[in-house]
Amino acid sequence: MTGTDPHIIVFGNTVHGAGKTIAAAQITTGLLGLGHRVGTLDLDEDNEALSLFLHRRRDLDRDLPQPLHLRLPAIGRDEKTLQNAVALALAELSTGCDFIIVDTPNGLQPIAHLAHGYADTVVTPLREENLPTLASLKINSSRIETPAEYAKMLEEQALRRVDRGNTPAQWLVLRSRTVNKPLSGKKHQADMFDKLSGQMGFMPANGLSERKLYNELFLQGRTVQDLTGNFDLPSVAARQEVRAIICAITAQHKDRVKDAS
Repeated sequence: MTGTDPHIIVFGNTVHGAGKTIAAAQITTGLLGLGHRVGTLDLDEDNEALSLFLHRRRDLDRDLPQPLHLRLPAIGRDEKTLQNAVALALAELSTGCDFIIVDTPNGLQPIAHLAHGYADTVVTPLREENLPTLASLKINSSRIETPAEYAKMLEEQALRRVDRGNTPAQWLVLRSRTVNKPLSGKKHQADMFDKLSGQMGFMPANGLSERKLYNELFLQGRTVQDLTGNFDLPSVAARQEVRAIICAITAQHKDRVKDAS
C-alpha cells in the first residue's frame, strides 16, 4: 500500500473485559499476515497488555511477524505535552506503516481523548450489557435519552478533525464476547446494536466471541493468524471472526482513499 497516509485504527471503550486489547492484537497480526506494514502504539499504561503480548511474541519466536511498536506512558505529562508526544509517536510510525493500531486505556483519560482525535477508524468492542456506556436508553425502549460521555467525546473529536481539514472518523462497534445462546437472544442483541447504530452513526459488526482459544493464544504471544495445520471447528470459526473484522476495517480504508482521490 503506497501513496497515502497510514490508516489509524484506535481501539477504545470505557469498560473492562470487552476484549479490546485481544481484538487489537488479532487485527494487528491479521493485517501483517496480509502483507501490510503495521505499527502499534500502546497508550494503556494501566496494564500495557499490548506491549506485554508483543514481548511474549518475540520471546516465543522471533520469526513470527511483528509490527513496529511504541509504548507511550502518560504519567506526569500535561495535556499539551501529551498531545505533542502522541503526535510525534504517530509521525514516527507513519514513515514505515500502512496501518497504525492504537490501544487506549479504559475510561475517558486525557490521552485516550487525544488518540481518538487522530483516528480514521474507531473500533469499540462491547458486550450487550455494555450498551449503556454509549447512551442512556429510555425505559423499555432502545431509543436514546442521552448520549454517554464516550459518545460525546467521539463527536467532539470528529468536529476537531473537520476543523483540521480531515473527514470524521468512521466508528465500528463490535458485538463482542458473545456466548452460545438461543437464536432469539442473538437476534435481540443484534437488533439492539442495529437500532443504536442508526441513531448514533456507528457501523455494527460481529466481534470476537467468548472463546478460550483467544485468551490462551494471547497469553502465549500468538493469535489465530499463527495457527497452522489441520484446524478444528473453533479455530476455523475464530479465524473467520477475525477476518470479518479486518474486511470491515479495510473497506473503510478503501472508502477513505476513494474520498481523498
